[in-house]
Amino acid sequence: MKIFLCLLSFCAVVLQVHSLKCYSCENTASGCNHTCSSEDICSKDTTKTWFTQTGIEDGLKSWGCIANEYCFGHVLLQTKLKVGITKRECCQTELCNKGVITVVIPDKKNGLRCWSCDNDNGENCAEPTITIDCVDIGTRCFTLYSNSTGIEQFMRGCASPSYCSIDPEIGTDFTCCGKDLCNASQNVRATIGTVWLAVLSLWLF
Repeated sequence: MKIFLCLLSFCAVVLQVHSLKCYSCENTASGCNHTCSSEDICSKDTTKTWFTQTGIEDGLKSWGCIANEYCFGHVLLQTKLKVGITKRECCQTELCNKGVITVVIPDKKNGLRCWSCDNDNGENCAEPTITIDCVDIGTRCFTLYSNSTGIEQFMRGCASPSYCSIDPEIGTDFTCCGKDLCNASQNVRATIGTVWLAVLSLWLF
């Protein structure tokens, strides 16, 4: 489960070089000052995952240093089994990333429907048969395929536009579209970057 949370938060890497001082830790911002690299700024995240079949929630709060291009703000991923959401805030003054971001799992449908599957659960993602109603900012349907670990992993569902706009170097051939059921039986083959694999693993395990 921790790997999936890492996926949503894109596993921000803290670099130890002299420059801006930020809080840097997980689940508590107490007593964890850290000096970032000269290129990084301060950030704080809250990630929450809701398992739709059981109603169980899991979450992670983190503070740290991050490159400016990863200050994505607000992202969402949704399949029939899970809804995951991350909110991130960034700032550029000493110890400015204090406090906690509140995240509420959304349930308001936005009108878009997408195919949903996860072959790690024994589903046939090549020809999906289940649809879901997307919620909140999940206004895109996505399809993802990975074989970089030697094990084929397929996933389909809803995603926020901010998730779909990630630099291809981080997640190549993660395909998104904006119409009802547009993520149908495409034969997607991709090489997923390490950060995306970490995020995906939070869904897969």
